[in-house]
Order: sequence, then C-alpha cells, then structure tokens
Amino acid sequence: MIAVVVAAALAVVSFGHGATAHDDVVLAPPANQTGSDVVFIFAQGAQIKTEAYLPFAHQLQQALPYRLWVAIPQCAEDLCVIPGTLSAAVDRAKQRLVAKGANASAPVIYSGHSLGGSQIPAIVNASVAAGDHTAAGMVLMGSFLPRTFKTARTPEGRPQVYFPLPVLTIGGELDGLCRMPRMAEAFYSQIDFAADPTRAARSQPVVVIEGMSHMQFASGTPPITVRLNDLRPEISNEAARAQTVQITAGFIHAILSNNSTAWNTVDAAVKNTSTLVGPVIESLNMEGYSNFLPPCYCESKDEFGKLEYGTCQNTPSCRGSVPWTEQTSQRIVAGVDTLPGLQVTVADSIHLVTEEKPSCHLPFIHSSQYSNVSDPNDIPGNGKFPPLCQHNQSCTLHITTVTQPVYGQVVNSTSEGSERSAGGGADIAVFGTSTLSFLRRHGLSRASLGELFSPSGLFGLDTGFGPISASELRTKLKSRQTIWEAAGIAGVNLTQSDQPKVKGGLHDLCGEINQAAWDWAKKTASPSAMARYQKIGQPLVIGADKTTCYAGPCWIYDPLVMHNDREGNRLTVQSIVFVTRDENDFPCAENEKGHLPCDSGMHYCKVLSPARALEWIYVDGLRLHGSINNKTHTTQSQHARMEQHFQRQT
Repeated sequence: MIAVVVAAALAVVSFGHGATAHDDVVLAPPANQTGSDVVFIFAQGAQIKTEAYLPFAHQLQQALPYRLWVAIPQCAEDLCVIPGTLSAAVDRAKQRLVAKGANASAPVIYSGHSLGGSQIPAIVNASVAAGDHTAAGMVLMGSFLPRTFKTARTPEGRPQVYFPLPVLTIGGELDGLCRMPRMAEAFYSQIDFAADPTRAARSQPVVVIEGMSHMQFASGTPPITVRLNDLRPEISNEAARAQTVQITAGFIHAILSNNSTAWNTVDAAVKNTSTLVGPVIESLNMEGYSNFLPPCYCESKDEFGKLEYGTCQNTPSCRGSVPWTEQTSQRIVAGVDTLPGLQVTVADSIHLVTEEKPSCHLPFIHSSQYSNVSDPNDIPGNGKFPPLCQHNQSCTLHITTVTQPVYGQVVNSTSEGSERSAGGGADIAVFGTSTLSFLRRHGLSRASLGELFSPSGLFGLDTGFGPISASELRTKLKSRQTIWEAAGIAGVNLTQSDQPKVKGGLHDLCGEINQAAWDWAKKTASPSAMARYQKIGQPLVIGADKTTCYAGPCWIYDPLVMHNDREGNRLTVQSIVFVTRDENDFPCAENEKGHLPCDSGMHYCKVLSPARALEWIYVDGLRLHGSINNKTHTTQSQHARMEQHFQRQT
C-alpha cells in the first residue's frame, strides 16, 4: 500500500510541476515604505485561497520599517501537504519576487498557516542545511514546529527542540483545527523545558491569542474543512488580525534589528501565554505526558532480586511514573479516607501492560520496614499470612503500581455508531469532491488517501487536530481488599470492597477515580475557560464501571468507553474494571517455567486522564454548541442541571 501511495504522490507532484496556471500572490512594498528589503514567503492553509491572506499581508507591510516583499504561492489544489508541491511553490515565489524587483540577497522570513505551516519547517531546515544564507526566521500560524525537531539534548540528557533559525509560533485559543493544548505542548517543550528558558523565549517564542479561532489567521469564507471543525471566536476578525500583525511585526523587527521595543512586544505576549497555557501543561504533567518526556520503561530489581515489582525513577531524559496514579488513583482504591489510621505511599512505574519479557510488571505492597513478608507470593492478612499492621493502629503501607498511558487510540464513539480517531488525523472527506477527484485522477484511492493523511500513515502529520492527551491510562492497582487485610482488618469481603455495582458491589472505584479526574479538570481550568464551557459546553458524566471477561488480555484491549451522545447532549465516560481476590488460584511465580505471574489482590482500571478531561473543557466539549457550523448553546444553569440529571441517571 505504501508503494502505491508513494507512486501516486509522485504523480501528484509531477502534475504540480507542470505548466498549470498558479494563483500566486506577489506584493511589492508600498510606495511609502523605506529601509532595506525584506522578503516574506507564506504557505497557505489547506484549501484556503491565497488571496484570503491579503488583509494580513497588507497590514504587515505597513507595520514594519522595511520594504517588505510578500509572496503567497499557491500549492496544487490549495494543498501544500502534497509532497513536493510546497517546495516547488517556494522556489517559484523566489523567482517571481526577484523578477519583480526584490533584492535576491535580502533576508527571508518564511511563514505558513495550518497545513502550510506544518510543512514549511522541513523546507526551511533543508534550505539552511544546503547553505541558504538568506533565511532569517520563521513565523508559524495555527501550526507549530513538529516533534521531529526535538533532536538536541542538554548535557544531562534532557530533550531539547532545535531549529537553525528563530521561530515564532502563534496559535488561537479557540482554534478548532490546531488546538490550544498542542500549543501548550510547544510552549513547554520550547521554552519551559529549555536549558535556558529566557533565551528560548526569544529564539522560539510561542504565543496564544485569547479568543481567536483558526480561520481568523485568514479572511473570507472558510473552506469546508474549517467550517466543520473550527470553533466560534470571541474576538472580531479585525482584532485577531491586529494582534497577529503586531506580534509578527515585533518578532521580525526584533530578530533583524534587535530592537528593544519590538522585543518588549514579544516578551509581553509570551508572558501572557504562559498564564494561558499553564493549566494544560499542569494536566499533561499529571498524566505523565510522553511528548514532554518519553517513558523510561526501566527494569529495576525489587527486594526479592527480581524485576516484577521494581520501581522506575524519573531521570532528566525520561519519565518513570504517572503522578495521577500516585496522588489519586491508588489512594481512592485503597480507601484512605474511609479507614481511619491508614496511610499509603505510592510509587508508580510506567510500563507496557502487555509486557511479559523480561518481566510482567505488577502492583505490590512492599514490606521493607516489616518482617512478615519474605516471599512475593505471600499475601499479608488473607488468613494464611499475618498482616503487616495491627487493626486499630496507625498503618502506613508502601505500594507500587503500574500505569501505561495510551496515545492515538480510537475510543470516542458517537450515538450514531461512528468513531473518530483520538490521534489527530484529518477525515479526508472534508477535503471536498473536487480535490478528491483531482487526487484520484493521479492514482490515489480513498483508502490510500486515508493512509496518506493519517497520523500513523506515510507522513505522520502532527497538526494538533485531535486530542494530544492519553486516550486512557491503563492502571494496575492493589485492591482495597488486599490493602485493608494488610492493614490488619480480617476477612474483608471482595464483593463489598472492590467489585463494581454491576457485580453486586457497593462502589464503582474506577468511576470514582474518573470523577476525581473530571473534578480536578474543572478546578484546574482557567476561570474564563470554565465559564465558556459552562455556557456552551457539552456535559461530561461518569457512568457505571463495566466488567470484561476474566482474563488480563480482555481488560487490556477493552478500551475506556467515551460515548458521545450528541442528540442527548452528553459524553459518558465508563471505566473497564478487572478485580482478582486475595489468593492465588494456582501455583505462580515470576519467570519460572510453567508458572504465570501471581495475579492475586489486583484492581485494574481504565482511567480517564485529567489532561483528556481538561481538553474536553478547552476544545472537544465545545464542538457541539460552539463551532462556527453550529451556534446553538446552553445557558450555565441549564448546563449544571443537565450534568446533575445525567449523573443521577448513571
């Protein structure tokens, strides 16, 4: 299939290099502008006409103390993502600018919007590597530096974003195609996590404009892609354009002339953005976001000299644990607020829950400060082995857990039965029949197009369209029954302590964790974001826990349920729970021939990430009532009543 896609893509590129007329925009400097020549080459967004950027271009020319030459070259079918078309368009733009009178040695600022912005960094990087000395900087709008540029490291191993030129990234808070949380990731990776954040705030500044949408970087009628997915802005087109021009002009003037006033404009915008994206960054760190730091997947020995219950530690180059599991998930299942005197310390480790070699990692109650447990198969307090504490005494248990954040999985079902990828791929249907017909004429079938544009396909587009947070946290915890028995309470009933309500239990403990994630997100979101969500957002409710077949693989591959009932106006989240009793039903041991790992006393949960909950407040929960394609809304009081009603039902 890839060979077919490559061949078809080459056919498209060949077509784009032919003698086709191009709707390029080429602007000479205004007659009243003085100073040296500067060139600004801009890559259009998908299916957005080149002339849609004229109002921005004209205002930018007036805002700079240079003779600014502007070129907005057209890509084939207005899709700069098709391989080869943008590089050909940039070359053509340079030739037309020089032919019109631009200085061939003038500094060049490259820029782009949306998919054009996602493609221009690779072209500029290659040009600089080939010895292009005119390239002076880059401005990305509704787009960002892809993760492929996280290629550098500090001496201690911390990942760093590297680009050979200064780069300004501008996003809109209400951009429905390049979501603000992806801009938050860029801010953290390029500035907060940089070896020198102060310097990075000027070499790679990231700015988010409050209340701005995706289409407001352009003008005119939105194409169908934007119309179906963009959010409704809260500022006027004129205000959005004025802020974009001010920040862009400030950055260009600052990097070309080191003008202090221009730097003040950039610094102020970055400072404001830091506050705006702060809650999102906090939520992503809480889930152990792998695009901040990759998982360590360490193999450390436990007190028994084996790997099964060893603990991962965070390092400068990798993340060992998921803080949400340590701070919330295991504590809820342990029932520390229910059992007086019980305290737990939790150390989580990130592992693939499917891993079997060199070890199958499982949660465990450690007893280094006690003498009652000498073998990992012992289960303290289950009637066969003594507890670790005496009942009615203060007891602190040391527990290790296992979590796997999952990214890019299709989990969001709708009431109509369709599904949407959580990984950020674009639905090719939104490109329109004329574009699809054009691409098919040059060899790309609908199936090939799906592969071409999917996040895991040939080009792996990182566009910020879909949720960036984990689609679920696969979390292995110790059961409440096992913890309470270890604390000295004899004969704890598993059904009452751990089984979900659907199995006759008293609690939906996984649901309680998910409710805590939702409550945390509502508390952490900025006041303005929460007020917006309460006004137009689609309610999210936590449903009853669901069981699966009595086998580990069933739990692994049965995903967290996120049922989007648009007609009923709610998103229902349901965890998949898997519980085992406090006794091993068969001989078990780690890495012994013929034995499986001991699986007693487990409480496994598919957990809603607090970051995914926050993304619902900031982006996805606004789509039903807050998109430019749908202007219905609910009042804040109606929203609260609906959420309470749905919660009582579930």
